[in-house]
Amino acid sequence: MGQAISGFITPLKLWLANLDGAAVLVAGLIVGAVYVLRKPLTRFAVKIMVATAQAIGLEIPDRVRRTVTPAVQALILSLFAMIAVGTLNLPALLSETVQNLLISVAVAAIFVALFRTTDVLATLLDRYRNPATALQIDWLMRLARAAIAIVGISAVFKVWSIDLGPALTGVGVLGAAVALAAQDLFKNLLAGFVNLGEHRYQVGDWIKVDGVIEGVVERMEFRSTLVRRFDQAPVHVPNAELSNGVLINFSRMPHRRIYW
Repeated sequence: MGQAISGFITPLKLWLANLDGAAVLVAGLIVGAVYVLRKPLTRFAVKIMVATAQAIGLEIPDRVRRTVTPAVQALILSLFAMIAVGTLNLPALLSETVQNLLISVAVAAIFVALFRTTDVLATLLDRYRNPATALQIDWLMRLARAAIAIVGISAVFKVWSIDLGPALTGVGVLGAAVALAAQDLFKNLLAGFVNLGEHRYQVGDWIKVDGVIEGVVERMEFRSTLVRRFDQAPVHVPNAELSNGVLINFSRMPHRRIYW
């Protein structure tokens, strides 16, 4: 440990002893100029992003622009800070550490901006939203955000040359244990996908499963479906019960027999 600290401090002392004033001045001017101009540069970058999106037929809402702006600003500052650090000729270890830190900030800013722009995808999908597709769209948005978050975290770890393989192996073992302990949860989750894929019912349908439930579907969740009985009692029915049983959907009857 002492040798590692000495190996870090000794080159730093040598660098300070041979400090290049001109390089420090240039680096300071770069950082200072970018800090002063950070807001105009950020607005310019956001305008380019918006114009590019409009050119391909996408409309970015104002709320997305506001949430993306801090990430774009962090990206601009980190990129110019890397340029400034490059002019200082820092010791190898210190330079690598600072560069990795700034690259991590830049990578995180990119993925934060991507995470925020998933609202644009949500806006595009809203035109297809109806009671039958609402849950699928919500699932898609959650999966997209989770994928961006996972890839972003992996990219930051990659900058520091951290191998996530052993950690992922541990997560896999833990996941297997959790899966064994939560079989009912996953069974109902998969049954929910089956119900959605087969379009057995949708919100507002009058359904009946003998020995389970009869009523009107009010909400479709990942694990259960909320059905309101005709006595107005709400019942949360596990999706597996609706998937495995014989389900009658009275709302899809093409004809009805009426006794006068």
